[in-house]
Amino acid sequence: MSGLIVCGDNMGLKTIYEGLVSCFDRIEVYTNTPDVIALRECDSFINGFDCSDAQYVLSSGYARLIDEQTLRSKKFLNIHYALLPRFRGMHPVVWGILNDEEFLGWTLHEMDAGMDSGPVIYQYKSPNVPGKTSVDYMHEFHETVTEQIGPVLLDYIAGTVGSVPQSSEGIVWGVKRNLDDCRIDFSWDIGFLGRIFRALVEPYPLPFVEHKGKKLFVKKHELYSAAADVITRGRVCNIDSRGAWVKVSGGYLVLKEIVDENGNNVPVDVAFKIGSRL
Repeated sequence: MSGLIVCGDNMGLKTIYEGLVSCFDRIEVYTNTPDVIALRECDSFINGFDCSDAQYVLSSGYARLIDEQTLRSKKFLNIHYALLPRFRGMHPVVWGILNDEEFLGWTLHEMDAGMDSGPVIYQYKSPNVPGKTSVDYMHEFHETVTEQIGPVLLDYIAGTVGSVPQSSEGIVWGVKRNLDDCRIDFSWDIGFLGRIFRALVEPYPLPFVEHKGKKLFVKKHELYSAAADVITRGRVCNIDSRGAWVKVSGGYLVLKEIVDENGNNVPVDVAFKIGSRL
């Protein structure tokens, strides 16, 4: 089939383009990151949506606002890495892990003037299981989008698959995260800290503690349950061969390996003393 625009940047663009080349004779690409894909000879880059007669546009990882007049000019579709209407907006995989959602996944939906609020065409679900990080899920979603988007999109264009309005119940928005959101709060319990360390993994900013005005990022850790909440949270209670034991709600966060803001390793027995307040 011919006549499709794909738009997006980085891995969002790469996943949909690679998933569509076997299904479409010609694809036009609108992106700020052209180097992430190798175009076929039959495909081309374009400088705007009005540069093409194609009637369908598929977006993934496209962060710029599309005005309502442009949305009316073609049929715009989007891939969002959440099970809409849960976690519309930014960083949905991280927010989904932190909220302990039963399932994570991605949605193909029609675009409207709202934020990720258009009717749903297709959803891929994956159980939210302990041990899988946000990066693990991102890799899974990239792979499954590439595998599934071509046939699903062809069925939609052919009219054999329709769309369903999103439910008005259970709507959640995920807002943009920044470095301050990675600061460890010692009132968090062991369960939530476990989700923090699953959600905030490299190459994204790691969870950090702050001591003597310096941010120290946690590369390796353990969580240890213990009923001793009378002890002030955020105190370093012990330092041994396992690391620095910091009191948190419901137990201890053991800091095993930490680095400074330049990525340099800092021995925990140099960074802290028993009794240090974080």
